[in-house]
Amino acid sequence: ISQEEVSIAEKRGIYLEISTRKGHSLTNGWVAKLAEETGAKLILNSDAHSPDDFISTEQARKTLQGAGLSLKAREKVIRNSEELLKERNI
Repeated sequence: ISQEEVSIAEKRGIYLEISTRKGHSLTNGWVAKLAEETGAKLILNSDAHSPDDFISTEQARKTLQGAGLSLKAREKVIRNSEELLKERNI
């Protein structure tokens, strides 16, 4: 994802994903960095394809920390995820 695309997402209120999926998570640090620079919102997603892909709260925290997010930013990602569910009436 480019900085321009992240800026567009921020302006449109589109959430960007921090992924726990193996392989996909390799770019989490890049996405987190660009989101921090632009103010784009982040959410955490497991991208589960099977029951083994579901994650614990501890794994979620480790993934967000591994993406280079501060404690404050990690807490915001969790709140963003909750807000998105509410927006979708889920």
